[in-house]
Amino acid sequence: MENFPRKFIGKVGFINADETIVVKNVIHRSETELSIEFAEDFCLYTVNLKSTDGIYFSGEWIARRDNEVDEGRVNAVLYSAGEEKLLFGNWFEEGEKLLWWIALEVNDETE
Repeated sequence: MENFPRKFIGKVGFINADETIVVKNVIHRSETELSIEFAEDFCLYTVNLKSTDGIYFSGEWIARRDNEVDEGRVNAVLYSAGEEKLLFGNWFEEGEKLLWWIALEVNDETE
């Protein structure tokens, strides 16, 4: 049984994108709630996901840059192997459906 909350770090990416983005703040608040923050090109992304079964998560992302705010839907399936986790799913932005993933490892600095 996992103890919550747990903090993670990792990398996020999109299928067919050349680069990954370092993620320094992921909080697995409970078995059914995840919060993710990362920055890219002076834009701060916040992703809030909820689940009813601890495996399939859905929610929203919000991007903030200066005084602009953009948002959309997101979902993912959570895969776990010991302390490592992988989320893989759909990211909806500007009428497009993108495939996204995030690989996570426990943030030892907070344990």
